[in-house]
Amino acid sequence: TPALTPSFMNPQDEDINTAPTMVIRSTPTAKDILILLNLTFSLGFEEGLGEGDLYKEIAHLLGGKQVICHNDLWSGNTLIKEGRAYLIDWEFSATNSPIFDLASLLSENKIEDEDLIKFFLREYFEKEDVSQEYKDVKHLMKFEDALWFYWAKCRYLDTGKESFLAIMKDKQEAYLK
Repeated sequence: TPALTPSFMNPQDEDINTAPTMVIRSTPTAKDILILLNLTFSLGFEEGLGEGDLYKEIAHLLGGKQVICHNDLWSGNTLIKEGRAYLIDWEFSATNSPIFDLASLLSENKIEDEDLIKFFLREYFEKEDVSQEYKDVKHLMKFEDALWFYWAKCRYLDTGKESFLAIMKDKQEAYLK
């Protein structure tokens, strides 16, 4: 199966208003995320994945064990004071896959180096073989690029603020890597 890119992420598409829009009124539930996931990944797009396989893998991750997650881990939501880290801005917190926040932490802080990600995962999970965790995190990082693209698009269309357009373009670029 050749690599495919969903039309909403088409880099030649200059009109952001042609991309599908979801109204985001509150913190998305796991069901909301799976609906978005179905819209975004139902075709499958990575080399070596058959149609819908990536959707099934991410749906399995998001539909499995649930824990309380921050759901928006990036450097702007972390305060360091007297050698301690504090997470702020919990508006998107909800139950989610335990891997979601790890993927968010890595993708939102643009940590892309495979060796660094695997080192982080080995330390976090306290084990040497993190091949499955690495695969899961990479899939969720891709999904989160699409999720935050949609979020930024909705916010841009609602407010007209250029900062949301910049986030949208950043997520589009990350998604297409």
